Formats: sequence, structure tokens, C-alpha cells
Amino acid sequence: MSTSQHLDIPDFVIRTQHQLPCTSSPELFHIPEDGRTDRGSIRAEREARAKLLCGQCPIQAACRDWGRSSRESGIWGGETEDERAAAGFRREKLPGEDKPDCGSEAGAKWHRRYGTGRPCEACAVAETEAARRRRNIREAEARTQWPPKLTPVELRVLEQIVRWGRPNNQIAKSLGVKTKSVTTTVYRLRTKLRTDNAGFARAAHELGLLATPDAYRPAA
Repeated sequence: MSTSQHLDIPDFVIRTQHQLPCTSSPELFHIPEDGRTDRGSIRAEREARAKLLCGQCPIQAACRDWGRSSRESGIWGGETEDERAAAGFRREKLPGEDKPDCGSEAGAKWHRRYGTGRPCEACAVAETEAARRRRNIREAEARTQWPPKLTPVELRVLEQIVRWGRPNNQIAKSLGVKTKSVTTTVYRLRTKLRTDNAGFARAAHELGLLATPDAYRPAA
């Protein structure tokens, strides 16, 4: 039990005349605010040290009962939140409170939604790697699918390149999207059609993707 992180201090704690062991190391009884390093053996050691102090406490039973009835977080009466849940006293967590482990894509999303807004380094790396893996899977699928299936947006971009030779920024303006989005679409077209921009017209004609095989004029 730690009284330093809870404003709602139980009456039996206030009334007790005993020196409570938990007051010597209150930080052991709750997960650190960032929670990033409180995993695995580190968390197990913290909880073991807290339980050792609880075992020396004269009001351990009352503290445990309070933790259960109040659905508290942290360690109360030598019992962790998971142990209370297993005993039938599960606490309903607030949105964003159940933080995923850092070093994961889910952790990066948590940082943006509930944290500082910027993922920690481990989560940022994990998110980048996850995006790279998904991109590689999509590209592999695109290479093996023939004839390729183009989305409506991909067809519109292809048409503007083949018929009018428009550069990406002009295509973006006509479609009302960002230039970066068009650049990404062109990259997907190259993957799906297995050619570069110069081969778009021939590929479109051979696959019947556009109604009329107008000559392709390279974009500036």
C-alpha cells in the first residue's frame, strides 16, 4: 500500500497508531508514471519487495480487503492488481490506462493518443518496422498478381499521366489531394504494372486499362 499516490486514504490507515512499512518505500507499490522500464524481471522484483513489506504490516488484512472492495490499482495488502482480478475483484481501467509495452506498434499509438503525443524511441522503431513489413507484403502480393487490379484512384492517376503527361503536383491539385499521396500512388503503379513511368502507356494499352491508348508524354 502507498498513501503518497492516493488522495482517498482509507480511514483505517489514518486511524492506525502503527508505523506502516510501506511508508519507507512507497514507490514500490505502484507502476512508475512512464511505465517503460517496469516489465519482466524488473517488475517482478519491485512487486516482491513490496510484498515483503506488506508481510511485516500489522494491518495487512484490512489493507487487502480495501484494495479488493475499492478495486484499487497497485499493491494492497500484499496483493497485486492481477491477483485481485483473479480473486474476482477486477478493476475497470480508464481509457488509455492499460498501456501496451514500449517497443511495439501498439505502444506508439498509445503515446500519440494518451501520452506526450510523440512515441518513445523504441516504439517509433517498432512502428517503422511494422509499416515496412506491411509494405513488403503488399508489394510481394502486387508482383504476383497478374493482370493487376488497380484501384479507382490508381486508374485516375494513371490516366492523367498517360493522356496528359501531368506531373505529380498537377495531378494532386486536380484530385484535391497532397502531392505525397500521388507520389505514393505512382510508386504502387510501378510495382503493379512492373514498369517505370515511361512504360505506363504501353502497359495500360496491353492490359486494356484505359479506353484509348493515347501516346504517353513524359512528365516534366
